[in-house]
Amino acid sequence: MNFQICNDFDGHFHEIKDMIFKHISKIIYDMKPEDIVQTKFQKPSLIDDSGKAFRNNEKDKMKNYNFVKLNLEELIKIIKK
Repeated sequence: MNFQICNDFDGHFHEIKDMIFKHISKIIYDMKPEDIVQTKFQKPSLIDDSGKAFRNNEKDKMKNYNFVKLNLEELIKIIKK
């Protein structure tokens, strides 16, 4: 398993990484902190555009995205697949 965190969260990567590892490692026992990496995506890209719209709270640009609400049980099922 590999988690890629967008580079747009500069300065917060270690906190996000620690939070993800703390919670996901309880589900995936053989996960290691080095399995969580920071990734710089190409520009322009869909992930870059959506991240920018989310960061700037540009609701008109985000209307084409689908928001998915998952509870913990649903997330665990997805991760374990």
